[in-house]
Amino acid sequence: MKYFDDKSGNRWSIDLSVGHLLDIKSQLKIDLLDDGSKIPGDLGAWVSILYIVLEDQIEQRSMKPKDFAKQLGGNVLQSAVDAFMEEYADFFSHLAPAKAHLVRGLWSKLKELEQAKEKIAVDALGKVSFNLVELSE
Repeated sequence: MKYFDDKSGNRWSIDLSVGHLLDIKSQLKIDLLDDGSKIPGDLGAWVSILYIVLEDQIEQRSMKPKDFAKQLGGNVLQSAVDAFMEEYADFFSHLAPAKAHLVRGLWSKLKELEQAKEKIAVDALGKVSFNLVELSE
């Protein structure tokens, strides 16, 4: 079981089950049970995945889906997705160790790719210069 804290400091536990993965497949058409390479790239899909996995906790806290989403700032969403991916890899560690290794490797490479893209953007912005005074005229 993995954890993350939302913007208000509420702790959420991710305890992945086959039922969750089947719900993700049926509701979102993302097959994480049989195809570990289907890791979503868009943030909206991640919010939906987290909602499915945390639905019981959300209901226990009498939260609406929109209220839950409002608790997911950028850093919180990143922590939540990281926790999900750790739990997802752990889910397969005994059932299919090779798949667990694949999931960990894919997630690691995706994070490296994001860091490389960030560095390229920062480097490119560092080369851009402009005069704010001239732009305001």
